[in-house]
Amino acid sequence: MILTKDYDIAINVSEREALFNGRAHAFLFTQQGLTGAEMARAITVASPRIKALVAAHAPPLIARVTPVGDVNVLWELRKQWRKRRQSKK
Repeated sequence: MILTKDYDIAINVSEREALFNGRAHAFLFTQQGLTGAEMARAITVASPRIKALVAAHAPPLIARVTPVGDVNVLWELRKQWRKRRQSKK
């Protein structure tokens, strides 16, 4: 599982592909410049949802974590990756 404040991973195609090909569960903070305390609060609130997603969904998976601890899966990115992967077979 990866937890990072580098949200550009969701935008940069090669970085995103590396996460998907590495079969990672990745959780990306949506806001830059959060303090350690703010990130800790967000993780504390988000942790039940993160644990549930990891338990329920096989990797790869990329999700956003907001400063208030909301967690939103970027399902469309996963669908695109699977489609590209299928077309290469």
